[in-house]
Amino acid sequence: MDDDFLQNLKKMHLEKNVEKPESKPSPSFNLGKSQIESIKGAIDEINAQIENREDLKAMMLRQFDAIKMEINNNMQKISAEIDVQQQIMLFNSLIDIEKLKQQEELNAWRDIAQLRKELREHLKEVRELEIKSEELESLLQ
Repeated sequence: MDDDFLQNLKKMHLEKNVEKPESKPSPSFNLGKSQIESIKGAIDEINAQIENREDLKAMMLRQFDAIKMEINNNMQKISAEIDVQQQIMLFNSLIDIEKLKQQEELNAWRDIAQLRKELREHLKEVRELEIKSEELESLLQ
């Protein structure tokens, strides 16, 4: 009985672990699939970077707006207590913050444009590899 059990176990192991020749894809075909998966991973990463950059931009703009609002509120509260020079300094700081805000918007646009360029290149590469993979698969069948 133990011999039958061991033989059945060996038979099941061989059936599961021995690959059939007709179902085994060629190494180059597997390489193409792994390249495609690798590039798709890079595409997902770029999409995440674009989203993160947009989130960072939104956060920075909210912070700039909060600072501007705080300066405006303080200017209104203390306008009678400070002289004209100090009011001009506060007003200039509002202008500086607005410049920083515009610079952040421009930098975010540049960053996202570069990421989208990389994304388009990767998408083109995936399309080309998928076409080649399909052609290779049709030749192997």
